[in-house]
Amino acid sequence: MRPGSKFGEMVDVLFLSPPRRADGSNYLFNNATLSLASYLHRHGLDVRVEPLVGPTWPEQLEKAVLKYEPRWVAVSCKWWDTLFGATEVARRVKLVKPDCKVVVGGQTATSYASEIVRNTCIDAVIMGDGEVPLLELVQGKPSCNL
Repeated sequence: MRPGSKFGEMVDVLFLSPPRRADGSNYLFNNATLSLASYLHRHGLDVRVEPLVGPTWPEQLEKAVLKYEPRWVAVSCKWWDTLFGATEVARRVKLVKPDCKVVVGGQTATSYASEIVRNTCIDAVIMGDGEVPLLELVQGKPSCNL
């Protein structure tokens, strides 16, 4: 945790699991998110994981972004029914904290990487395995799978 934040804790990466439905129902947590967060933490980064569940998910998102003031937000886009939620989460993150970078990953993100970067406010897509590429991206030295 870095001191000196105006509102919150200032973490390196905030992991968000997007809603699968507009009302936040039918939530299914992606365990890969925990694995990625643990990997980054073991490499010295400050990370937090926040699920977005239920009809108040937009407020949960805003509260988490303001509390943690992340440099990066990582959003799971594993299944086809998370594509809209992932892009909507990215849009809302940019409304709350425009300078925050947003990255997505997962099978669906990998399949539509070019379209996602070209047509949304998502800054990067990690294609395939995410551990090393995400770590390098957050450290400012990306070399693969982007």
